[in-house]
Amino acid sequence: MDTSSRSFSPLVLVLALVVVLGAGWYVSQQGTMFGSSTEVSPATTTSPQSTEPVVNEAETVITEESTQIGEFTGYHEVVEEEGFEGAGTCHTFVVLKGAPKLTAYFKGMVEGGNRLQSLTEQGQLRINLPWGEIPTADQAVIQASASSTPITLSLKKEAQIGTDAPACYSFFSYIRIES
Repeated sequence: MDTSSRSFSPLVLVLALVVVLGAGWYVSQQGTMFGSSTEVSPATTTSPQSTEPVVNEAETVITEESTQIGEFTGYHEVVEEEGFEGAGTCHTFVVLKGAPKLTAYFKGMVEGGNRLQSLTEQGQLRINLPWGEIPTADQAVIQASASSTPITLSLKKEAQIGTDAPACYSFFSYIRIES
């Protein structure tokens, strides 16, 4: 019997694909597979957007490909910004404190020439908010914030892909307003 021309049946290949995809989904639901992540505080939210825990940054390495969730305390500011496809009016968040490694990472990007984020005259990081994905009720709370009445947001740094982003592009996805 010649076994050199043996092939797998389509049923076996479909079953293998289902097992691999199911395992991938399971791992993605378990949170961080490698490294440590600990919950900072029980998440309370004014919107049902997400209950994803905010992780401790102590052992986190931030790269273009990595994703991290951080808490940022600050206030809303509208700015005009130039992007690859032209100018836009952007909803930004001026970071007064929080997520030190993420803040330092993005300040370094700005200092290195990245124009999607910016610094205030006082040197505070100003990040573009993913305004279109923020619920309307939360947008109102964010817009009401000021330097004298800051709020805390949980944002998730997404993997950075490509170049030549449009004006107002955000490296973050919105999680929730912390209380």
